[in-house]
Amino acid sequence: MSEKKLSENQENNLSINNMGDLLPVGRLGDEIILVNRSDTSHIGKEDSLKVMSVVIDLVKKNIKSIWPLEQHMTHNPWEEIPQDDIDRYVNKIKSDFDNNLIVEKVIKPLFEARIYIKQQSHN
Repeated sequence: MSEKKLSENQENNLSINNMGDLLPVGRLGDEIILVNRSDTSHIGKEDSLKVMSVVIDLVKKNIKSIWPLEQHMTHNPWEEIPQDDIDRYVNKIKSDFDNNLIVEKVIKPLFEARIYIKQQSHN
């Protein structure tokens, strides 16, 4: 799978405000798994392996590399995050991590993956 890069203009426009485009979908202990909100329609479908995710450890303050969501869900007992708790987790991430780190390690990789899915869906 070739990686799609954002244009310089797209990359420059990324900010912590883009956290609203991400959705915490699962919790495993102190870890939260995030995906692009727009990619949730692909979960459980034929192209679900293309849905990428990032795991954040809220206690160790660690952000793991981007990885296919389905592989996380298949191999670990993730609990679904209730709708009422989503904002709480997003706010915790925003308050506990440096904004630039969130943009570089979470938002940018997931946005690149989202664009990749959209391009592949048109082939």
